[in-house]
Amino acid sequence: MLQAHPFRVYGTSGCCNKIKHLYLLYQTPVLYYMAKKMLLFFGLFLRTVFMLNGKVYYVSPKGEDDNPGTLKYPKSNIQEAIRLLHAGDTLFLRGGIYALTESIQITVNGTPDRWINVLAYPGEIPFLDAAGVDNIVYDVKKKRLPMKGVVHILSSSFLRLSGLHVVNSHHISFLIQEPNTHAIELTGCHAENSYGAGIAVWYADSVTIHQCVITGAGDIQLRPQGAPAEKKAPYDALVVGGAKYFTITNCHLSKCFRQGIVCCETCSYGTIRNNHLEHLQGSAMVLNAEYGVMSSIDLSNNRVHHCDFGLVLEAGGDNAALQEISFHHNVIYENRGSGIVFSPAGYNGLRSKIYVYNNTVVKNGAAGHPAGSTGGIDLRSPRLSDVYVANNIVWQNYAFEIATFNNILKGIDALLRFNIVITHNLVGTPVLEGEAPKGEWSRVYPYAGENSLSADPLFMSLPNGDFRLQPESPALHAGTTDLPFPADPHIGAYNSEN
Repeated sequence: MLQAHPFRVYGTSGCCNKIKHLYLLYQTPVLYYMAKKMLLFFGLFLRTVFMLNGKVYYVSPKGEDDNPGTLKYPKSNIQEAIRLLHAGDTLFLRGGIYALTESIQITVNGTPDRWINVLAYPGEIPFLDAAGVDNIVYDVKKKRLPMKGVVHILSSSFLRLSGLHVVNSHHISFLIQEPNTHAIELTGCHAENSYGAGIAVWYADSVTIHQCVITGAGDIQLRPQGAPAEKKAPYDALVVGGAKYFTITNCHLSKCFRQGIVCCETCSYGTIRNNHLEHLQGSAMVLNAEYGVMSSIDLSNNRVHHCDFGLVLEAGGDNAALQEISFHHNVIYENRGSGIVFSPAGYNGLRSKIYVYNNTVVKNGAAGHPAGSTGGIDLRSPRLSDVYVANNIVWQNYAFEIATFNNILKGIDALLRFNIVITHNLVGTPVLEGEAPKGEWSRVYPYAGENSLSADPLFMSLPNGDFRLQPESPALHAGTTDLPFPADPHIGAYNSEN
C-alpha cells in the first residue's frame, strides 16, 4: 500500500490576475473599512502568538533600510530582513509592489517546534515584481539556463512561506532546492507570468505546496538575458524532481504554456490531491520516471480539463521504472489528448502496480492529435504489469473509451499474462466512427474489459461540468470492491452523497 506522510497546512490567500488592479482594489476605502477591524484584531493576535516563539520583523515598500524592522519602522529590503531570521522568528511583508533587482536567497533553519515564518501581513498582498531582476542570465558558454529562482530556498529547514506573490519572473518564481533542504511549506503563494516554472522542487524532502496559484508559466516572452529564442520555455508550471514525502494540495494551475504538475526522476511518497488544472497547452499531470524508480504516489480528487493529456504515466529514462501509483476519484474531461495515458515515449520502462479506479473520464480526445487516436483511458504501452482499471466512468470520449496495446481479436492472453485487469467500468459510445488516422504513437485497440456497464451515467449536468450522479444513476452500487486497494462500491469519482 502507499504510505502517507503527515503534513500540516496553514493559511489561505486570494487569487490575483492583475498585479496593480488587485493592489489598487484592496486600497479602496470601502473594502478597507469592511475588513479593518477584523484584520487589525487578527494581526495583533498573530503578532502575539509569534512573539511568544521568536522575534517579529516587518518589511514594506515604504520602509527604509536603516529602520529596525518594527511594525512602525519597517525595513524595505526583503533580503536584508531575511538575514536577521533565526529559529522561531517571523517576517511579515506588508502589502504593495516590491520592484526587485535581484533574486531573494533564503538559507535559514528553524527547528520542529520553532519554525521560521515569512508571511504576507494579514489582509495585505505583497507583490514581488521580478521584471528587473538581472542576476538570472543565460550561460552562453554552457548553453543553458542556471537553476535560479526569484525566491530561492536552499539548505533550509522548518521554513514556512505564505501569501507571497511573484510576478514577471525570467526563470523560476519559487525554487526549493538541495538534498539537505527539508520541512518546507509554501502556502497561498502565487506565481504569475514566468519564463520557467512557477514552483520547482528539486531533491528536497518533506515539502508541502498548498493553495498556491500558478498562471502564465513558460512564457517565452520573458526569456532572460542572452537566452536564444526557442519555441518553448525550459520548464513546466509545477515541477518536482527527485523529491520524497511531498504534498501538492488545493492548488490552481491555469493558462500556462507547457505542462502542469510534473513529477520526474525518482520522486517517491507523494500526494497530489484536490488540485484544479485547466487550459494548459501541455498535459495536466505527468509522472515520468528517470534515473531509477519513481514510486508510491497518490493522485486523487483532482479536476482536469482543457489541457493536452490529462494524466501521463511514463518511464522515459534509461533503466527507469514507475510503480505503486494510485489514481482515483479524479474528474478528467474535455482534454485534447487521452484522459489517462500509459505513454510509450522514451525508453518505455516498466510500469507496475498502477491502480486507476473511481475516476470520471469524459469527452477527452480529438481529431488530428499528433499521437494518433486519443480517447478515455489509453493503455498504449505494452510495458505494464499488475495494472488495474476499475470502477471508472469513461463516457463520450473521441476515438475510444478504453483501449490497450493488445489486439482483442487475438484474445486477451497478453493482458492476462501481465495481470492487466480492466473491470467494472461504465462506458459509452465513442464519438469517432471507424479508425483514427495513425499518429506518432503505435495503434491501440478498444476494449471495455470484464463486467463493463454500457449505460447513461445520468450526470447532474453534463453541459455545466457537474459530474455528480443523479439518485437513479446506474453507476451507483455497480462497482467492485474485490480489488487489492480500497475502492468505492460505486462507479466514477462521485456517489449520490458527495
